[in-house]
Amino acid sequence: MKKLAILAASLMLSAQAYAGSFGVGATIGSVNVEADGKEVTDAGTVTGGAANTTKHSASNNAAVASFYAEYVSDYLNGLTIGYELTPGTADVSDKVNSRTETAQGASGTNASGSVTYKAQAEIENIQSIYLELPIGPNGFFLKGGYTTFDLNTLEVTPTNSGAYKNATGIDGMTGGFGMKHVMDNGMVLKGVLEYTDYDTITLKSATVNTITADLDTTSAKFSLGYQF
Repeated sequence: MKKLAILAASLMLSAQAYAGSFGVGATIGSVNVEADGKEVTDAGTVTGGAANTTKHSASNNAAVASFYAEYVSDYLNGLTIGYELTPGTADVSDKVNSRTETAQGASGTNASGSVTYKAQAEIENIQSIYLELPIGPNGFFLKGGYTTFDLNTLEVTPTNSGAYKNATGIDGMTGGFGMKHVMDNGMVLKGVLEYTDYDTITLKSATVNTITADLDTTSAKFSLGYQF
């Protein structure tokens, strides 16, 4: 997280050699999270069973708030370099998923010899460095950037089943478009639609279970800021 902030600051400070202005602001918006995953488990091997493979898709819509700082160059009709931080969290699924399997051992089983797992995950510390390239006289721009986040696993497992560890620094590429309006008093209004495609996520439990997942987000954002 610190590395991304330092990189963004370095880019903006380097840009000071050229004419331009700085801007700061706050953003509210809605993010749609889509995930497709596969889990391979050793469930049942203790009692002679075979490994299981389970595929699942999840989605969720969440309200988010973020803060940004950016440098706006007077060259290239206002090329913008920015850094955005979203401090909150967003659940990957709109519900808690569960599955029941044959017992892996004595602990955590019920009277019928089965065990139930409940799974959920959330993303947090979403950060981006981005470029906004104006494409016309009316404030329209194209946006591209690099985004990263941390993933927290929130599953509920029996005592001896081995929970999955959290993952940090999951990377993705962002693209989108928007419209920006700067008032005479320096106030800035901005709206943007963007899509982020993240790298494949791999999670391993304390045993031999493995999850691989593809995740992407689509966001609609509105910002209010000040340019000076």
